[in-house]
Amino acid sequence: MRGSTSPWPFTADDSEDPSSATFRQQWEAWVNFSLFKARCVEAGILDQPTNPYGLPADQIVEGLETDPLPTSQAARDGKVLIAAQYLAVAGEKFYERLVLIPRRAFNNNANTNMKAAAAIALHRGRARWSLWAARLEFLALHGGLSRPVAETLQMARRRVVALEPVLFPGMAMRR
Repeated sequence: MRGSTSPWPFTADDSEDPSSATFRQQWEAWVNFSLFKARCVEAGILDQPTNPYGLPADQIVEGLETDPLPTSQAARDGKVLIAAQYLAVAGEKFYERLVLIPRRAFNNNANTNMKAAAAIALHRGRARWSLWAARLEFLALHGGLSRPVAETLQMARRRVVALEPVLFPGMAMRR
C-alpha cells in the first residue's frame, strides 16, 4: 500500500495504468474478496472475541464518505460497490454496532456519565447511518457509476432505510 493508511490494496495513483485490463481485474478480485468478507461479517464469523479486526467499516467510510472518488471507472465502481455490498449483505451488523448497542447502553444506564457517553455514541451512529443512506442515493443517481453498481447502491440504500426507518420518513416509501 506504499505507506498509505487506505484499506485498499492499490490506488488509481499506482504506477499501473488505471484503464488497463489488469487493473480492472485486480479491482474485480478485490470486490469479490470484499463480498466474501461481508458474508463472513453477516454470518458472525468476525464477531468472535479473539478477532482483533472487528467490522471493516473503513471500506464503507472510504467508499461513501471520501471525496473525490477516483477518476478511473474501475476504481470508482470498485470503491463504491464494496461499500454498498457491505451494507446490503451485512448491514444489520453495522446497524447493530452503530445504533442498537449505543441505544441499549443509553436506555440501560442509570449512571449519568455512562448515559451521556451512550447518547453521544448513539447520535454519532445515527448521523453516520443517515449519511450513508444519503450518499448511497446520491452516488447511485449522480456518481457516474456503471448501471449494475448504481443498482447495488439502491439495494443497499433500501436496506439501510429499512433498518432504521424513523430516520428517513420520506425515503422509506421511495423506490
